[in-house]
Amino acid sequence: PYHYHRNADELIMIISGSMAIRSPNGFQILREGDIVFIEQGESGAHQFDNHTKAPCTYLDVSVVTVSLERLHCSFNIEKYLTWMVFIKLRRLLVLQHTVL
Repeated sequence: PYHYHRNADELIMIISGSMAIRSPNGFQILREGDIVFIEQGESGAHQFDNHTKAPCTYLDVSVVTVSLERLHCSFNIEKYLTWMVFIKLRRLLVLQHTVL
């Protein structure tokens, strides 16, 4: 689904295959070796689609911004921002073929 993240930036790197990405700027085809940064918030809205008949493997690095108070931390370093990095290796399989 077309969506955005309120508290996370993403960095996507295509390892093999290709996929289409929908963003506020329209559609773009990402191919092996391409890297795209997706910022948090509505301006970073996106949707991935495997437009081919082959799997697409990609690395998804998410950096999440959270409040230390929300994490219930007892120490007082920076009151507002802590960064957590999530690294995921994913495969986008052909679930449905969408014509762009």
